[in-house]
Amino acid sequence: MYINKAMKAMLAEYGEAYKPIEQKYLDWALKASARHIYVDHNGNGWCTKCESKVMLPKTKHLQTIECPNCKAKMKSLHVWRRHSNRFSGIEDTVDWYVFPEVLNDHTLMLRYVLVYKADTEPEYGERARYILDFKNKKEYTLEFSWNKKQWEYSASDYFRETGMGYTYRRFCCLQGELYPHTMKRFNKIDNLKYIKFNKAMFSRWYVSSVVINASQKSVMYEKLTKANLYGLIAEDLGSYSHYYDVPYDDTQTELIKALGLNRNTYKYLKKNQSIRVLKFLKANPNVTEKEFETAKLLDFSSELSELVTSYNLHYGKTLKYVRKASEEKKLINFVRDYRDYLNTLDKLGYPLDSQYCYPTNFRKEDERVQQELRERNERRRNMTKKEIILEEARIDSIVNNISKALRENEELKRWMKGSDGLKVIVPESVGELTDEGIKLHNCLKNYAKEIADKQCLIFFIRKLNDPTHAYIAMEYRHGEVRQLRFDKNVTVTDNKIVQFADALAAKLNQLNIMNELRRTA
Repeated sequence: MYINKAMKAMLAEYGEAYKPIEQKYLDWALKASARHIYVDHNGNGWCTKCESKVMLPKTKHLQTIECPNCKAKMKSLHVWRRHSNRFSGIEDTVDWYVFPEVLNDHTLMLRYVLVYKADTEPEYGERARYILDFKNKKEYTLEFSWNKKQWEYSASDYFRETGMGYTYRRFCCLQGELYPHTMKRFNKIDNLKYIKFNKAMFSRWYVSSVVINASQKSVMYEKLTKANLYGLIAEDLGSYSHYYDVPYDDTQTELIKALGLNRNTYKYLKKNQSIRVLKFLKANPNVTEKEFETAKLLDFSSELSELVTSYNLHYGKTLKYVRKASEEKKLINFVRDYRDYLNTLDKLGYPLDSQYCYPTNFRKEDERVQQELRERNERRRNMTKKEIILEEARIDSIVNNISKALRENEELKRWMKGSDGLKVIVPESVGELTDEGIKLHNCLKNYAKEIADKQCLIFFIRKLNDPTHAYIAMEYRHGEVRQLRFDKNVTVTDNKIVQFADALAAKLNQLNIMNELRRTA
């Protein structure tokens, strides 16, 4: 029978100590009923017939639990293991009680009850329920929600810790079966926000168990990549062949495609499986082996990748320049100085091209631009009222020129005409920024100077069916959507709007819009 195969697969990993009880357990699972006792989330046992409290067993063997009041009986299997307390660093004893319960002739429920023995009194708690439907070849995971005080579908490490749930999950993998509720949840939540919020629960075994072949794993990798969950991918890459006995070579094409890498960078990743390496290779898929080794000297600092992305620089050229110019300082310290230098150039409105980004004498050029910035700030502090008015007029004129350049760009007109129920409006003057800021209770006027200095751009997002009503303000800075706010500075979380804004930012990056404006507006 199917149930016998599954149970034997579970018990196969228990070791020599559990072999004597295997047949007893199988016989009981097929014939007996265990509905006479209930273990609540506090670990208390209760008889379902007379509602009397029942003591939990203290043995490692199959044992009958009897209600002291109505004499109803239930059998339990006690799983014992040592457990290291991650919080205190002290090794304590954790006892796992597995209470099997036959729901019908083809469905079994396993109740997992944890008994934690510290210096104080033992603490009990039913941590999870694992339901096996052998007839339909399905499995369901339930975990108690402490906030909602109810049982919900979930995933946790409890099943891997005890071994039972994980063994059955692997058995299904070998049979070529998927897990409907798990796959349904992955497909439904496209942005994987749930997983991102609870990513501590989704460790290597869970990711590996969700799919069984390279093409399905490729789809999941694409979703994890979009959600920036590189850690799960990095862990899974190291365990893929172990769990499914599939060599790397048979899956390279699909995995490379999913991760957006080429074969060389995938080779580096195989040798250096870590979250940092994967993030680096994802940001720089065409990196050479020499550049890769240099980046390792930088300890794959996110600062270098962020610097290249923020200012739209060429990675190989920047890395070569950093390596050459940092002879007198440590690489990572030089990268931070270099970022400050680029930030100063940005504030002063210099075009970020080779002429200014890669100076021959970095120290001399850095001192020059820092001095220029100090002098400009000093002049602004000493401006007269007339000069302030002239400066405001200059800023307003530049904002108008920038607005005109954006509105006349053919590739941006799709957003300005509208799509997906939304449209983009580019403010034409400082006055429009001020008025929109008043309507949205936001300080948009303060961005006028930064817009004029080509440090950022502000867009108004409106509803197509109500284009005159102030709705959302978007700040575009350093190649990304820095802020997306409703009225009273409330952050936008609606996926449709966020995707609309991200698509606009991607188009602006493609057009290299900030450098283009520095040259023309």
